[in-house]
Amino acid sequence: MKTTFLFFIALNSLISTNLLAQNGEELYKANCIWCHSIGKGILVGPDLENVHNKYPEEKLIKWIRSSQSVIASGDTSAVALFLKFNKVIMPDQKLTDEEIISIIAYIKSNSASDVAASKIPEKNTSFTTKTVLPTFESGGSDTNKSQTVLNYLFAGLALLFLIIILVLAGTINTLSNKIGEGLKK
Repeated sequence: MKTTFLFFIALNSLISTNLLAQNGEELYKANCIWCHSIGKGILVGPDLENVHNKYPEEKLIKWIRSSQSVIASGDTSAVALFLKFNKVIMPDQKLTDEEIISIIAYIKSNSASDVAASKIPEKNTSFTTKTVLPTFESGGSDTNKSQTVLNYLFAGLALLFLIIILVLAGTINTLSNKIGEGLKK
């Protein structure tokens, strides 16, 4: 069982680091969705809606690549965010700048103000741009968010156990066949 678990960890790592050809949505779903939402409130980490309006792209790239490096540099907003989320460490991401930029673009395209802005008719020039101040308040019930995370965890565990059962069943079948052949001789 330990070997199977290590196999799935290694497989997940291999898949995560070899996503060069995938777009931002696929990268977000493979690397971010377990801890962050876009406009649905706090999960393990902050809601990422409009994060591109709160911080410069260079800072986001550094943070996503290694949040602990940014915190260790003494960046006050990074330290405050780390403390706000109970010092939960965001794992370092082995992504290229281009991959991180594609994730940021995906977040931008799914952030409420940017989605609404993309639907504004071009003829109407009476709209003004509003500066979005950094906030990390929950967009919904923390109980619902925790339940969603637990549901994903249970589904993942159920899938893992199913795979283990299938592997064991195949091994038992193979051994039974070998024993049956040995008894016939």
